[in-house]
Amino acid sequence: MKRLLPIALLLCLSCAPRDETPPDARVEDPTPPAVVPSPKLPDALQPRIDAALANVRSRDLRTTNAFWTVFHGILGLGPEITLLDDKTGERVNALDRICTGTGMRGLVLIPTKYGLDVETQTGTGVGQGHQDQFVAEMVEWDVPLDTSWKVNDKVITCICARRRHSNCFVSLVGLVLFRGVGVGLE
Repeated sequence: MKRLLPIALLLCLSCAPRDETPPDARVEDPTPPAVVPSPKLPDALQPRIDAALANVRSRDLRTTNAFWTVFHGILGLGPEITLLDDKTGERVNALDRICTGTGMRGLVLIPTKYGLDVETQTGTGVGQGHQDQFVAEMVEWDVPLDTSWKVNDKVITCICARRRHSNCFVSLVGLVLFRGVGVGLE
């Protein structure tokens, strides 16, 4: 019985469904599909969404929170969110704190010849979890490319994601949002 298991597994690999129709025999409809408007949300749903957002906004992010937490706050609510400094009771803009190089647990900014990179720390719960995620989100939130980022007493005015092994999806999100569809990829 144990000898038959590998053979059975190999047979299963070739049993995937296929379309046997030759490519030239397929008929493609040249008419684009009609744009259908989104359905109207139920009236009771909007107050629930507003209440959920109000609940999230009422929670304080702190200067002692790790980058992962602060980044996800920016991701959900935008770059204008603030951090509470428990020592002084003052609030500081989260993105300003990142840009000034003040320091944040889990945040490692790396100067590169193309600009600035953020170290990926998958699975730590304190750092960036996906390569180039921070860059893509900054572009999505329309953070200007000429924003200054301080790293080890050096000021960098470009944040880029350009590495051989980068997360293509996240990098392309940033590229398309910043440069537009149809940009040449050199």
